[in-house]
Amino acid sequence: MMLRFLLAALALSAVAVDPAAAQFRDRRGPPDLSSTLSPSEAGDAVQEGRHVPLRAILSQIQGRFPGKLLDQRLDRGRPSIYVIDWLTVDGRKLTIRVNAETGAILGVSGG
Repeated sequence: MMLRFLLAALALSAVAVDPAAAQFRDRRGPPDLSSTLSPSEAGDAVQEGRHVPLRAILSQIQGRFPGKLLDQRLDRGRPSIYVIDWLTVDGRKLTIRVNAETGAILGVSGG
């Protein structure tokens, strides 16, 4: 009994203290709109060269995960992050996080 308790506590503590895993956990519910760039703010960032255009990001994703866009948003931060909901041709739903400044894919979840 005590061994089961210790193993469960160890497993929970490993999950709770892993900041890298926490960064890419799938968020449930609607986004906090105060942390999301408006379409005009996103357009300004692209025009000023601070962000990679969404069409370039989608082209990169399409090459790696053939499918189609379901939804997207641009979360403000340092760096700002494109959060892309994507449906692959084989029916998997992916959430892809991309650095808006560099275009680098930071994480893929789902599937």
